[in-house]
Amino acid sequence: MASNLARKDKDLHFRVSEEEKTVIEQAAKIQHLKTTEFVLNAAYNKALEVLEISSQVKLQKAAWENFCLALEAPAVDLPNLRKNLLEDSRKYQFE
Repeated sequence: MASNLARKDKDLHFRVSEEEKTVIEQAAKIQHLKTTEFVLNAAYNKALEVLEISSQVKLQKAAWENFCLALEAPAVDLPNLRKNLLEDSRKYQFE
């Protein structure tokens, strides 16, 4: 999980049913954690999992082969794209 040394000045509020609260409290107790720590750990780890999965691209074999062929193909010059990118790059100052 994120560093426990990080300043924690943000909060989340949500309501749960009696059953949900009881189950969460029991699980937290088994792991010797405060309920808040247990819920935060579970939510944070699930969020990391979702973000990791959402950043993956899964393709069928034929689609993967087509993708690889496209990467290996010679670049196609797109003059309008080149022009627009060059114009936009002048708007930004880099040090």
